[in-house]
Amino acid sequence: MVSRKTSRVDFVHVGLAKTASTFLQEQVFPAHPQLSVVSIPRHRRIGAKALLDTLAFAEPGWFDAAAWQTAIEALLARVGEARERKWGISDENLSGHMVTGAGAFWVADRLAELFSPVKIVLVLRHPLSYVGSMYNQYVRTGGTLPLSRLWNDPSLFPGRLNVTQKLDYRRLVAHYRRRFDPENVLVLPFELLCRDQAAFLGRIWRFLGVEPIELDAKERTANPSWPPLLIALVRLGNGLGLPWRRTVRWAGRLRRLPGVRRLRGSGWVTRQRLCRAAGEFTELLWDENYRIWDGDLARFNYTFED
Repeated sequence: MVSRKTSRVDFVHVGLAKTASTFLQEQVFPAHPQLSVVSIPRHRRIGAKALLDTLAFAEPGWFDAAAWQTAIEALLARVGEARERKWGISDENLSGHMVTGAGAFWVADRLAELFSPVKIVLVLRHPLSYVGSMYNQYVRTGGTLPLSRLWNDPSLFPGRLNVTQKLDYRRLVAHYRRRFDPENVLVLPFELLCRDQAAFLGRIWRFLGVEPIELDAKERTANPSWPPLLIALVRLGNGLGLPWRRTVRWAGRLRRLPGVRRLRGSGWVTRQRLCRAAGEFTELLWDENYRIWDGDLARFNYTFED
């Protein structure tokens, strides 16, 4: 049981991964004069990584809530900004393991127990686009399995964890809305950010109760997925035991060649491909399971074409 709650944290941005979290952490949140947001990119040197990794990855039974609360209070004090700001935490790993989604639900429970009434920001991305971007990162950080076998990796899915968990957005959103008042949970589509950055950020500002600011001088740096052929070459190098950082640097130079730049870098992950790789996706990847939004955001509800 948690004996006391941390009252200084007003909101938590929990991801997903691959939805411009770094952009928010490095450019957006620090630019707002009414916000003070703890994140790994901004506060690694004062212990944010160890603290946030513990929050995200420590399994139930191994998480010491009282010790963690003491540590976060000390870290907030070290950040040292004005107390009248809105204080937040931002870490995409809080929405679960990048591939498996492991931890997503116990972290939501943990946040509800740790903090006094707190607001949650969750950004989703079309499942097929998400898998393509996630797999790019998996390979570019040393992964060796092809996508077709990733879902059967026992090291990622111990005990055959439900492989669809990461993409079961409706269940994740419902869980957050149960643990927190629905009006305290903001769910946004990544696609809105890509289409209209000002509208995307405007919804965050209104949700947090801060004044809107313009970020014209802080354009989001695009980080497009690499084409499948290049990713296959990097994965081959990883499988041969070559240092993945060196392989990525070499592949990055190759990627700048005119012919390689014209290769398709996205859209190669299809519903059929995922269903062939893991039959569990067959029941999940249907339009009716991704009706997340209504009103003017309903146009972003995710659909699938066979």
